[in-house]
Amino acid sequence: MTSEVRSPIRLLVADDHDILRQGLVAVLERDPRFSVVATASNGEEAVAAFRRTQPDLAIMDLRMPVMEGPEAIRAIRAEFAEARVVVLTVYEGDVDIARALSAGAAAYVLKGMPSDELFEAIIAVHEGRQYIPPRITQVLDQAGRTDLTRREMDVLRLIVGGHSNREIAQELNTTEGTIKSYVNGLLGKLGVRDRTQAATAAIRRGLVKLEEAEKAKAERAALGNDIGNA
Repeated sequence: MTSEVRSPIRLLVADDHDILRQGLVAVLERDPRFSVVATASNGEEAVAAFRRTQPDLAIMDLRMPVMEGPEAIRAIRAEFAEARVVVLTVYEGDVDIARALSAGAAAYVLKGMPSDELFEAIIAVHEGRQYIPPRITQVLDQAGRTDLTRREMDVLRLIVGGHSNREIAQELNTTEGTIKSYVNGLLGKLGVRDRTQAATAAIRRGLVKLEEAEKAKAERAALGNDIGNA
Protein backbone atom coordinates (compact mmCIF):
# COMPACT_ATOMS: atom_id res chain seq x y z
CA MET A 1 0.00 0.00 0.00
CA THR A 2 1.53 3.31 -1.07
CA SER A 3 1.17 6.46 1.00
CA GLU A 4 -0.69 9.38 -0.49
CA VAL A 5 1.56 12.09 -1.92
CA ARG A 6 0.02 15.51 -1.52
CA SER A 7 0.82 18.38 -3.85
CA PRO A 8 2.27 21.45 -2.11
CA ILE A 9 -0.06 24.33 -1.33
CA ARG A 10 0.34 26.92 -4.09
CA LEU A 11 0.87 30.37 -2.58
CA LEU A 12 0.80 34.00 -3.64
CA VAL A 13 2.90 36.32 -1.44
CA ALA A 14 2.05 40.05 -1.48
CA ASP A 15 4.20 42.50 0.49
CA ASP A 16 5.57 45.90 -0.51
CA HIS A 17 8.91 45.45 1.30
CA ASP A 18 11.29 43.62 -1.04
CA ILE A 19 13.56 42.15 1.64
CA LEU A 20 10.64 40.92 3.76
CA ARG A 21 8.87 39.48 0.73
CA GLN A 22 11.99 37.69 -0.50
CA GLY A 23 12.74 36.40 2.99
CA LEU A 24 9.21 35.08 3.40
CA VAL A 25 9.36 33.34 0.04
CA ALA A 26 12.66 31.71 1.03
CA VAL A 27 11.22 30.48 4.35
CA LEU A 28 8.11 29.08 2.68
CA GLU A 29 10.03 27.40 -0.13
CA ARG A 30 12.15 25.49 2.39
CA ASP A 31 9.03 23.67 3.54
CA PRO A 32 7.90 20.96 1.09
CA ARG A 33 4.25 21.63 2.00
CA PHE A 34 4.36 24.99 0.23
CA SER A 35 5.15 26.33 -3.23
CA VAL A 36 5.22 30.06 -3.99
CA VAL A 37 3.80 30.51 -7.48
CA ALA A 38 3.60 34.33 -7.56
CA THR A 39 4.64 37.47 -5.68
CA ALA A 40 3.37 41.03 -5.66
CA SER A 41 4.60 44.34 -4.25
CA ASN A 42 1.21 46.06 -3.98
CA GLY A 43 -2.47 45.25 -3.86
CA GLU A 44 -3.11 45.88 -7.54
CA GLU A 45 -0.31 43.49 -8.50
CA ALA A 46 -1.70 40.95 -6.04
CA VAL A 47 -5.11 41.00 -7.72
CA ALA A 48 -3.52 40.57 -11.16
CA ALA A 49 -1.20 37.80 -9.92
CA PHE A 50 -4.09 35.96 -8.28
CA ARG A 51 -6.10 36.16 -11.49
CA ARG A 52 -3.13 34.92 -13.52
CA THR A 53 -2.01 32.02 -11.31
CA GLN A 54 -5.13 31.24 -9.23
CA PRO A 55 -3.17 29.98 -6.22
CA ASP A 56 -4.61 27.87 -3.42
CA LEU A 57 -4.04 30.69 -0.96
CA ALA A 58 -2.75 34.28 -0.79
CA ILE A 59 -0.58 35.72 1.98
CA MET A 60 -1.35 39.43 2.03
CA ASP A 61 0.25 42.39 3.77
CA LEU A 62 -2.26 44.86 5.22
CA ARG A 63 -0.75 48.19 4.21
CA MET A 64 0.56 48.42 0.64
CA PRO A 65 0.76 51.17 -1.99
CA VAL A 66 -1.60 51.55 -4.97
CA MET A 67 -4.19 49.27 -3.37
CA GLU A 68 -4.16 48.19 0.27
CA GLY A 69 -4.64 44.65 1.55
CA PRO A 70 -8.37 44.82 2.44
CA GLU A 71 -9.25 46.37 -0.93
CA ALA A 72 -7.17 43.74 -2.74
CA ILE A 73 -8.87 40.96 -0.77
CA ARG A 74 -12.31 42.31 -1.71
CA ALA A 75 -11.32 42.59 -5.37
CA ILE A 76 -9.97 39.03 -5.41
CA ARG A 77 -12.99 37.55 -3.65
CA ALA A 78 -15.38 39.47 -5.89
CA GLU A 79 -13.87 37.56 -8.80
CA PHE A 80 -12.99 34.32 -6.98
CA ALA A 81 -15.57 33.78 -4.25
CA GLU A 82 -13.72 30.81 -2.73
CA ALA A 83 -10.35 32.62 -2.56
CA ARG A 84 -8.53 32.02 0.72
CA VAL A 85 -6.39 34.74 2.26
CA VAL A 86 -4.05 34.98 5.23
CA VAL A 87 -3.19 38.52 6.33
CA LEU A 88 0.41 38.87 7.56
CA THR A 89 1.12 42.29 9.05
CA VAL A 90 2.75 44.30 11.81
CA TYR A 91 -0.51 46.11 12.62
CA GLU A 92 -2.59 44.82 15.53
CA GLY A 93 -5.18 47.53 16.04
CA ASP A 94 -8.77 46.32 16.35
CA VAL A 95 -9.89 48.50 13.44
CA ASP A 96 -7.17 47.04 11.19
CA ILE A 97 -8.13 43.52 12.20
CA ALA A 98 -11.84 44.17 11.63
CA ARG A 99 -11.14 45.66 8.19
CA ALA A 100 -9.16 42.61 7.13
CA LEU A 101 -11.68 40.08 8.41
CA SER A 102 -14.67 41.94 6.99
CA ALA A 103 -12.91 42.03 3.61
CA GLY A 104 -12.76 38.24 3.67
CA ALA A 105 -9.44 37.28 5.23
CA ALA A 106 -9.62 33.92 7.00
CA ALA A 107 -6.53 34.45 9.17
CA TYR A 108 -4.72 37.37 10.78
CA VAL A 109 -1.08 36.73 11.71
CA LEU A 110 1.48 39.21 13.04
CA LYS A 111 4.93 39.36 11.47
CA GLY A 112 6.61 39.10 14.84
CA MET A 113 5.10 35.67 15.51
CA PRO A 114 7.11 32.45 14.95
CA SER A 115 7.09 31.03 11.42
CA ASP A 116 5.40 27.88 12.73
CA GLU A 117 2.35 29.97 13.55
CA LEU A 118 2.19 31.26 9.98
CA PHE A 119 2.51 27.69 8.70
CA GLU A 120 -0.30 26.62 11.02
CA ALA A 121 -2.47 29.47 9.73
CA ILE A 122 -1.80 28.50 6.10
CA ILE A 123 -2.73 24.88 6.73
CA ALA A 124 -5.89 25.83 8.65
CA VAL A 125 -7.11 28.26 5.99
CA HIS A 126 -6.27 25.82 3.19
CA GLU A 127 -8.46 23.27 4.97
CA GLY A 128 -11.32 25.77 5.09
CA ARG A 129 -10.93 26.88 8.69
CA GLN A 130 -10.42 30.33 10.19
CA TYR A 131 -7.23 31.07 12.11
CA ILE A 132 -7.31 33.92 14.64
CA PRO A 133 -4.50 33.70 17.25
CA PRO A 134 -5.42 34.29 20.91
CA ARG A 135 -3.53 37.59 20.90
CA ILE A 136 -5.71 38.88 18.06
CA THR A 137 -8.90 37.53 19.65
CA GLN A 138 -7.97 39.35 22.85
CA VAL A 139 -7.54 42.64 20.97
CA LEU A 140 -11.00 42.26 19.44
CA ASP A 141 -12.57 41.28 22.76
CA GLN A 142 -11.09 44.29 24.55
CA ALA A 143 -12.00 46.81 21.86
CA GLY A 144 -14.95 49.03 22.54
CA ARG A 145 -17.31 50.23 19.86
CA THR A 146 -16.10 53.46 18.34
CA ASP A 147 -18.76 54.44 15.78
CA LEU A 148 -17.18 57.79 14.93
CA THR A 149 -19.01 60.06 12.54
CA ARG A 150 -17.30 61.36 9.39
CA ARG A 151 -16.78 64.77 10.99
CA GLU A 152 -15.38 63.21 14.18
CA MET A 153 -12.93 61.26 12.00
CA ASP A 154 -11.91 64.52 10.30
CA VAL A 155 -11.26 66.09 13.71
CA LEU A 156 -9.37 63.02 14.94
CA ARG A 157 -7.06 62.99 11.89
CA LEU A 158 -6.22 66.63 12.49
CA ILE A 159 -5.60 65.99 16.20
CA VAL A 160 -3.18 63.21 15.26
CA GLY A 161 -1.56 65.65 12.83
CA GLY A 162 -0.80 67.98 15.73
CA HIS A 163 -3.37 70.70 15.01
CA SER A 164 -4.86 72.85 17.78
CA ASN A 165 -8.61 73.34 18.21
CA ARG A 166 -8.33 76.76 16.57
CA GLU A 167 -6.46 75.33 13.58
CA ILE A 168 -8.98 72.50 13.25
CA ALA A 169 -11.85 74.99 13.35
CA GLN A 170 -10.21 77.00 10.55
CA GLU A 171 -9.52 73.87 8.51
CA LEU A 172 -13.12 72.62 8.86
CA ASN A 173 -14.68 76.08 8.54
CA THR A 174 -16.46 76.02 11.89
CA THR A 175 -16.11 77.53 15.37
CA GLU A 176 -13.57 76.62 18.01
CA GLY A 177 -16.42 75.88 20.41
CA THR A 178 -17.85 73.32 18.00
CA ILE A 179 -14.46 71.63 17.74
CA LYS A 180 -14.17 71.49 21.53
CA SER A 181 -17.50 69.63 21.58
CA TYR A 182 -16.23 67.19 18.96
CA VAL A 183 -13.02 66.64 20.92
CA ASN A 184 -14.92 65.96 24.16
CA GLY A 185 -17.11 63.47 22.32
CA LEU A 186 -14.04 61.78 20.83
CA LEU A 187 -12.39 61.42 24.23
CA GLY A 188 -15.49 59.68 25.56
CA LYS A 189 -15.87 57.33 22.61
CA LEU A 190 -12.19 56.39 22.64
CA GLY A 191 -12.13 56.02 26.42
CA VAL A 192 -9.16 58.38 26.89
CA ARG A 193 -8.47 61.46 29.01
CA ASP A 194 -6.80 63.92 26.67
CA ARG A 195 -5.80 64.75 23.10
CA THR A 196 -2.44 63.01 23.36
CA GLN A 197 -4.08 59.76 24.44
CA ALA A 198 -6.67 60.19 21.67
CA ALA A 199 -3.92 60.48 19.06
CA THR A 200 -2.09 57.46 20.46
CA ALA A 201 -5.28 55.37 20.53
CA ALA A 202 -6.18 56.42 16.98
CA ILE A 203 -2.86 55.16 15.60
CA ARG A 204 -2.70 52.04 17.78
CA ARG A 205 -6.19 50.92 16.84
CA GLY A 206 -5.77 51.73 13.16
CA LEU A 207 -8.37 54.51 13.05
CA VAL A 208 -5.74 56.85 11.63
CA LYS A 209 -2.75 55.54 9.72
CA LEU A 210 0.68 56.59 10.94
CA GLU A 211 1.58 57.63 7.39
CA GLU A 212 -1.41 60.00 7.35
CA ALA A 213 -0.34 61.52 10.67
CA GLU A 214 3.23 62.07 9.47
CA LYS A 215 1.99 63.64 6.24
CA ALA A 216 -0.33 65.97 8.15
CA LYS A 217 2.48 67.03 10.49
CA ALA A 218 4.80 67.68 7.52
CA GLU A 219 2.13 69.78 5.81
CA ARG A 220 1.54 71.70 9.04
CA ALA A 221 5.28 72.37 9.43
CA ALA A 222 5.54 73.50 5.79
CA LEU A 223 2.59 75.85 6.28
CA GLY A 224 4.24 77.31 9.37
CA ASN A 225 7.45 77.91 7.45
CA ASP A 226 5.55 79.58 4.62
CA ILE A 227 3.81 81.91 7.07
CA GLY A 228 7.08 82.67 8.82
CA ASN A 229 8.81 83.50 5.55
CA ALA A 230 5.98 85.67 4.27
